Amino acid sequence: MIVYLVRHGETAAGGGTDPPLSDRGREAALSAGRLICAGGGLSRIFVSPLKRTSEHGALIASSAGGAVIVDSSLEPEGDGSAFLQSVMGCAGNERVAAVTHLPVLKLILSHLIGQGCSIGVHFGRGGIACVELGGMPAEPAGVLLYSLSPELLARCSAADWEK
Repeated sequence: MIVYLVRHGETAAGGGTDPPLSDRGREAALSAGRLICAGGGLSRIFVSPLKRTSEHGALIASSAGGAVIVDSSLEPEGDGSAFLQSVMGCAGNERVAAVTHLPVLKLILSHLIGQGCSIGVHFGRGGIACVELGGMPAEPAGVLLYSLSPELLARCSAADWEK
């Protein structure tokens, strides 16, 4: 099973407490979608109820597929518990993503790979990490395959991911 963990992209200035993505944030989402599509696409994309994550998830789905599911445990103050329960029920070959916020991203990542929260992965806005789960996700059995900054994602094209 593959789990992509994505921090929402940059938000528009002056958007209040629930701003939409900026142009740069939308481009980061499209770049993440191209990367994920090259890796085999998605079956489901879990997002928090906030606009920036819903928009980011929908843009990923436009190229990588997958049903977008709103999950309140992915809110900024959430713990990711409902997402983790969903992951535990997934088939072994399924590919899912969570588009969410800090610090919940680090909580989920630390659970999936069995490390402390300060594992050294930096999630810039629009950044992505990919974890492969070999066994039951209830046990720390995941392997961090990669973590990419939004800057690196922006410099690479879909052809780069297929190599």
